[in-house]
Amino acid sequence: MSTEAMTERFEMRLSASVLEQVDAWRGRQSDIPSRAEAIRRLIEVGLSASNETQVQLSDGDKLILLMLRDLFKQLKLKDGEIDPDFIAEVIFGGHSWGLKWQYSGIFHGHEDKRAVVSEVVDVLDMWSFLEAAHRKLSKADKARVATEAAPIGKHVQFGGFDGNEESEYGSVGDNYLDSSSGCGVC
Repeated sequence: MSTEAMTERFEMRLSASVLEQVDAWRGRQSDIPSRAEAIRRLIEVGLSASNETQVQLSDGDKLILLMLRDLFKQLKLKDGEIDPDFIAEVIFGGHSWGLKWQYSGIFHGHEDKRAVVSEVVDVLDMWSFLEAAHRKLSKADKARVATEAAPIGKHVQFGGFDGNEESEYGSVGDNYLDSSSGCGVC
């Protein structure tokens, strides 16, 4: 949020369905902002998104990229996924839009929501603790858990996120598991 003082006031009318959407969005935020604060944040998100149509490279970014290209060529490295000559053509020609087209996997504009990442990590940690504790149980205690926590008590193991309803969670979870070493749920 902007640090500017909020001195301007205006009245706004919303339909019931839009207000429901705002309230639903507020409920998904970790701090559950007021309606006014939620609308301020949504406006800022909308305004910043409309400005992100083109990849912006500062002069320093351009210099660093060109120096990396020269190092790449000097060291005679094998070609990777990024074409250093294409990057140089983009910079020298002023065609920064080409980066977004050529490397859409990098410049896609998506960023995982902090609340989703936090929830995924909490779920995976919880299952890691449950699985580790279950492994330490005696046979008699495992049998008791299997009976009392049926149907999941027999195989205490995280089944993953639902691909239809929780695809965002699954994507974050896959990334988390790929970057974690020694994860109990891996």
